[in-house]
Amino acid sequence: MKRQIANFAGIVTLAWTLGGCGPQEPIRIGLIAGLSNRGSDFGESVRNGVILAFEQQNQAGGIKGRKIELIVRDDGQNAEQARRAARELIELRPEVVIGPVTSSMAAVVVPLMNEAQLTLISPTVMSPDFHGKDDRFFRVNRTTTEAGIEHARILRERKLQRVGIAFDASNPQYSATWRKAFVDTFTSMATNREMETTVR
Repeated sequence: MKRQIANFAGIVTLAWTLGGCGPQEPIRIGLIAGLSNRGSDFGESVRNGVILAFEQQNQAGGIKGRKIELIVRDDGQNAEQARRAARELIELRPEVVIGPVTSSMAAVVVPLMNEAQLTLISPTVMSPDFHGKDDRFFRVNRTTTEAGIEHARILRERKLQRVGIAFDASNPQYSATWRKAFVDTFTSMATNREMETTVR
């Protein structure tokens, strides 16, 4: 998460590039994340990292003398709430939007933002559903498929023969693709003696 938050310096620079050139108008950046759901600690950590980065940049004089203004909307990890939050941000027209932070909410929000021609940058979305698309959605993370494969290989290198998997069923775009990549790789690397072992 710290490495992902560090990428927000690049996000700020991109926002300035995308924004207008008014002399002292603030650079308005949106953020959409789950802030009221049961997994809100994830969304809150992203929001808090963004706030800290923006406060530090503003204390240093902003960007080219322009302060950064953050507009926050809560998607609640709920499709209908996410649509409302996205439409509010679209109406407010920030230069760029940070988020969403989960793949399931990206599935809801990204089409709306693409249609409105607003740029989205997510520090955490990993689903391969968003990989290689020619759109306005940028990710700074690898895909769940890549992560699942690497995690399985590391555990095999550590000689683990059996593993259990717990996952969040409310975010299937993330968890289902990670689980498949992990199970497929972990199973394919099994020795003959381990072939009867079940990944639970």
